[in-house]
Parts: sequence; C-alpha cells; structure tokens
Amino acid sequence: MLSVILMRAGIQLDNGVFIDARNAPIALIGLFEGWTAVVIAAAITAVSRLWIGGAGAWAGVVSVVLVAVSAGLVHGWARRDGGVAPKHALSLAALAALALLPALAMLGARGFELFTRLWAGYATLIMLSVGLMARRRRTEKSIFFLARVMKNAPAQCTRCRRPKSMYPRSMT
Repeated sequence: MLSVILMRAGIQLDNGVFIDARNAPIALIGLFEGWTAVVIAAAITAVSRLWIGGAGAWAGVVSVVLVAVSAGLVHGWARRDGGVAPKHALSLAALAALALLPALAMLGARGFELFTRLWAGYATLIMLSVGLMARRRRTEKSIFFLARVMKNAPAQCTRCRRPKSMYPRSMT
C-alpha cells in the first residue's frame, strides 16, 4: 500500500509520466519477505498504476515488475548466503534504480531524455531508501534474535548450569 501512496504523491514530469519512489517499498518487501509477498505488492501497485492511466502507465508497470523480479531473485541469493547482508541490499538498490531505464525507454526518445535528466537523483533516492531501510531491518532482526536467545538461554544451556550444591541455600 505504501507504494500506491508514494505513486500518488509522485512528481509529474510530463503528461501521464510520473517519477516517484514506489519501487523502494517493493524492493524491500521482496528482499525480506520473498516471492509471495513481492508478487502481491507488485500486483497491487501495477493495477493502481494502470487505473491512474496516462502515457507512462505501462512503463510504470514494467518498472514495478522488473523491481519485483529483481527483489525475488536477490531474496533467494540472500537465503543461500544465510541472510540479508549489505551486498544484497546494495545490489537490489542498483537493480531497482536501473529498472527505470527500460520503463522510460518505452516512451521513446522522450523517455531517454527524461532518464538522463533524472537518473542520478532517482538512483540516489533508491540507493539510500533501500540501503538504509535494509540496514535498519537487519539491526532490528539482530536485536529480536538476541532477546530471544537471552530469554531462552537458561532453559537451553544445560552445560552452563552449576550443580545445585554450589549455590547458596537462598538461591535454591
């Protein structure tokens, strides 16, 4: 839903052509949640973009689909590597930024002119949003993991316990 809100808050560049950050949430959903979640998010965003209409509607859908596929593939790569690392987040951010090129290429020469004018700013936006949010999410997951380990540590650690005779009577 965030992608739809970001899409509606986009900046109109030309008649029916908008630039926005809709691809950042889709990339993050795919990176952390996988194929099922990213397909649902991309479908909602694509249908919303087609419903809005305009000259760039199909270009927007192509961009969303490319980011969703990229996110799903990077998610698989991250799972094989044991979890999301900065290399996964930055690779996905770069792919999400590059997904704008084929989408704008569908608009012809006007699309390439828009791409050259906007790509540096758009790439910075996507790289920062995906990169920083992926780092934040990884930190949160680490904190929750540590809290769970600390909570369950006494029950799971049988070798760490001292014999009862070593504790003072008030602790037994």
